[in-house]
Amino acid sequence: MARKLLEIIKGRSYRELEDAPTVNNALAVHRALMVECFRYRPAYEMDERVIEVDGNHLLDALMASRGVLSMEQMFLTAKLEAIEPYLRDEGEDWSWDRGLWNTIHFKRTLSDCALEGRILEAVRISETELLRQSKETLEEWIKRVGARDL
Repeated sequence: MARKLLEIIKGRSYRELEDAPTVNNALAVHRALMVECFRYRPAYEMDERVIEVDGNHLLDALMASRGVLSMEQMFLTAKLEAIEPYLRDEGEDWSWDRGLWNTIHFKRTLSDCALEGRILEAVRISETELLRQSKETLEEWIKRVGARDL
């Protein structure tokens, strides 16, 4: 999907961006998006808080509701009441990027890797292990070259 977006916007082919779901492909997409200036992120600090919302008083209404929309509408009032003490009147403090960042902060997926450049937790390894695997691979390659088994 990112490849098509780049092709539509830039008017050229991006065949070099493969769409198989791998970490390397996700990082290649991230690099292309950064180079083409789609993912500019201003440098600013964020105040990250978890605000718990007590919705116990909504239980009867939720049980009687029909559909997801009516449930979300009931939750909205409770959520707005819970965040009201944290809201500021200064409009310039609101940021779409901050909202997006908060939405994806805890995700560790390929899309997270492609859009944010973060290596997935599942494939992240320590520097010691990375060095060990690199040496092992290099030694195997040297043996293959020596044996002319290329």
